[in-house]
Amino acid sequence: MRFLLAISIAFFLSTTTGKSETPLTEMRISDLISTCAEIIERDGDVAIYARELFSRSRFNVGVQNEENGKRCLETAFGGAFKFEDGRFVPGKYNDLEAGRQETLRGRFCELKDLIEETAQTIKLAKDAEQDRRAETLNATIEACNEWFVTDEIGAITNDVCNSIFTSGGLPNSEIAGPTASELLLAQLINRSAIIELETLTEPDLIPLMAIAEFDASTKLGNDNFDCQ
Repeated sequence: MRFLLAISIAFFLSTTTGKSETPLTEMRISDLISTCAEIIERDGDVAIYARELFSRSRFNVGVQNEENGKRCLETAFGGAFKFEDGRFVPGKYNDLEAGRQETLRGRFCELKDLIEETAQTIKLAKDAEQDRRAETLNATIEACNEWFVTDEIGAITNDVCNSIFTSGGLPNSEIAGPTASELLLAQLINRSAIIELETLTEPDLIPLMAIAEFDASTKLGNDNFDCQ
């Protein structure tokens, strides 16, 4: 924090006290670095040059200019600097950022593993729930049909059986069409097919059923951390 604060203070001071015959924004990187190095040799204030150098990006420097550039920034701001990806950056900041990214990657992978571990259990539970519904419906239809044979009025006036007969037809009905159990089976198959189709569109093929209630599903679906 103190290191970044020093950079901010130096930036402020440089805009109020620094002077240069050539506008800093028009100086070449090599001239900027060499001028800063010369001023360091004279024990002068390099804040304005360091500020401009730190703001530049997308450039290349030779070995000597890289060393002089780091020296310029380190003299003005303190702390260590690195040259990478076409610019000078605080080394300490990069180390902290790398640590943060590693921590984030670790947590991401933990959550991903947890979801994958529980996905199978959730899928089995969902499948079992669907099978129980179909089993119960079939048994209820069979019981209502048997009741209808022995007591037609009682079966028809029963709320449960009446609902089944209304949707699936009476046992002696001549009306063609899918029965209630066939409808339920078709709905279950249709739902499973839709879910599988949606799953196949996910980058990591994470079962959507396993993360349906997880708000971060869209984030976890894009694994940029190379979890093993």
